[in-house]
Amino acid sequence: QSNDLLALYPLADLHVGLYASLMDGGANWRLQDTVALVKACIDDLIARTPKAARAVVANLGDFAHVDNLVNRTPKSAAPLDADGRWVEIAQKVMELAVYAIDRVAQHHEQVEVTWQSGNHDEASALVVQAALALLYRNDTRVHVHQSGKRTYVIQHAQVALGFTHGDTIKAKDLPLIMATDYPQIWAATQFRVWHCGHIHHKTVQ
Repeated sequence: QSNDLLALYPLADLHVGLYASLMDGGANWRLQDTVALVKACIDDLIARTPKAARAVVANLGDFAHVDNLVNRTPKSAAPLDADGRWVEIAQKVMELAVYAIDRVAQHHEQVEVTWQSGNHDEASALVVQAALALLYRNDTRVHVHQSGKRTYVIQHAQVALGFTHGDTIKAKDLPLIMATDYPQIWAATQFRVWHCGHIHHKTVQ
């Protein structure tokens, strides 16, 4: 039954493909561990979420741990510990993206997807975004937003919801960016919130 609720499913810094060793991280962590945990978390979130008519799946960047065949970050070339070949990681990234969207679409009437780039998956996130848009192009209930911008803002009633990874924009600059880049939404809303990834610990701004 239709209602005026919105459910938000933020996916922040999942780093699919990250490898951790018992010697360094306290436990062995491999690609299949990430896939199993993410699917279980998505199922748990959906089970505990009211049947809002509208839902947003918001990947906030760094969904994939690596962006290339050399296992280094795109800009700083920092070395990365990865589990599996890039093609194997890419397959699991797409599998999890589709799993999340399909499961959310089973629970909500309308689903909007935003797929942000991060500093670990700057290029591949755009490829995933394009692939998802093509995959769901004939699904009237699922809309995949396509853009190369590092920000995205939507409106729901009196609330503005912003999404970005957070590596290219300082937190203090986000309000002005929302006001200048999305002036109609800014003017039409009373409450404004940014959802960011990148910072791997709790921080309040």
